[in-house]
Amino acid sequence: MAAGVRNMLIAFLLPLPSLLFFFTFVRPSNQDSRSTVSSWCAAHPLLVANLVFLFNVDLLFWLIGNLLSNHWLIDLYWTVIPVMLLHYYRAHPAAVADAARAA
Repeated sequence: MAAGVRNMLIAFLLPLPSLLFFFTFVRPSNQDSRSTVSSWCAAHPLLVANLVFLFNVDLLFWLIGNLLSNHWLIDLYWTVIPVMLLHYYRAHPAAVADAARAA
């Protein structure tokens, strides 16, 4: 039971660094105080997505997998990561819907 609760907590807490980065730099609530990091993120959405993936998935999942001696976590996130990327690209300031594809 304790291992299941621990795994559930890890699964829910693991996307927090990506979400925190997103709401802090990519989509800040105060548009007047946009930092250079926010401007860079808006100008390079594909690179930002790949860097966040590198740090949050590749490195963090590898570290947690080695600590737990089990890499079960990546199986869960292969279903979550595409949805998170969809919302990331959809929320980008330069995102424009293609009417033919959206119909």
